[in-house]
Amino acid sequence: MFEYYRKNIERWAGNNPVAKVLLCVTRYCLICLEKCVKFLTKNAYIQVALSNSSFCTSAMKAFALILLNARRFGAVGTIGSIYMIFGVFFIAGANGFYAFAVLS
Repeated sequence: MFEYYRKNIERWAGNNPVAKVLLCVTRYCLICLEKCVKFLTKNAYIQVALSNSSFCTSAMKAFALILLNARRFGAVGTIGSIYMIFGVFFIAGANGFYAFAVLS
């Protein structure tokens, strides 16, 4: 649907800057919606596995859990990202050190 909308707006507007801004804002909103749905779906499947209930019930439980623990989800996401960065640098450094030791 968005591609149909995009083609019609581009054909209708031409070089109109307002239409381009409208198209960019719409694209941004759709990307945000897609990321939210993916995040909620992932947590709903986790709830399905934990509670053995239907997907819709688990999605409501997951949404309530996320809302009640929003700070914790944010903190865990931030700390997880930091650990991922450190892990990448540690693995790259360890492999570089090992290669240097082997070749020396």
